[in-house]
Amino acid sequence: MGVIIGMNFPAAAKAEQLPQVLQTVTEDGFDALELNFGTFPLILGGEIQPDYLAYFKEQFSRFPLVYTGHMMYDLNFRTRENRERQLKILTSSIDICAELGMRTLTIHYEQRSPREEEEALFLESQQMAAEHAANRGVVLCLENIEVERYEHALATVKAVDHPYYRMNLDLGHLYLSTRYFGGDFITGVKECAPYLGHLHVNDNLGRFEPMRLEDFFVYRHTSPTLRIALGQGDIHIPPFWGKVPLAEAFDIIAASGYQGIFLCEYDNGRYVPFNRKIQERVRREVNAAMTRCGRTM
Repeated sequence: MGVIIGMNFPAAAKAEQLPQVLQTVTEDGFDALELNFGTFPLILGGEIQPDYLAYFKEQFSRFPLVYTGHMMYDLNFRTRENRERQLKILTSSIDICAELGMRTLTIHYEQRSPREEEEALFLESQQMAAEHAANRGVVLCLENIEVERYEHALATVKAVDHPYYRMNLDLGHLYLSTRYFGGDFITGVKECAPYLGHLHVNDNLGRFEPMRLEDFFVYRHTSPTLRIALGQGDIHIPPFWGKVPLAEAFDIIAASGYQGIFLCEYDNGRYVPFNRKIQERVRREVNAAMTRCGRTM
């Protein structure tokens, strides 16, 4: 297929709009689509909802796209509260990926806990999930989040040490976290590149939003349009619309031998008139990076 450029499922889209979304994504020239399992009630009480699964399977089969999954937000694998049910949601999400032919499933690292027993619980959950993912032929990918140093997510990937457990490097998150916590973006890309199973490509202006850590409730209820206007925080604008040095990152990732998807994870519902141009720009930049390092895909 060559370079695979993907986009995320629009957050505001409804289930009945799935055929239209798939058609539009295909017409805009994207090769892949990522579905966040928090967008639709695919899981109830930890169990997969068969009608929803059958609906997605039927619709997905009609379009020549590569599909990937993303775990729903707000799960906490560092606590014993509702642990059995949360782990069931995780394994059910892996099963959904297998049933829908999804290559990867992304899960967030979030913040490292100062309590070692909580970190031990998190690592235990990831080790268990990696084994289940391997049995279902799905690669589980741990995503670095802007509220924490990338080194902690990378250390977890190394500790799990499993061929079906890799890193999902989010370049926008990496740029924000290195500028806020200290460190170097390019160094981070170089250190993470050998462990990549997936890649999220989005942009921002490198201005960390402290409210994300200080009062998450207020942060979540702040208008995204206002944050974009201010250029503040993890605004998920289209690639090459902000200041993240994406071309330099692509050079490193291409040279590392990465063969996965370049998933453009931005708030694409706000940029519908430009989505085809965004796809074309990312594809040109990735192909140029491949050429510079002597690779073809």
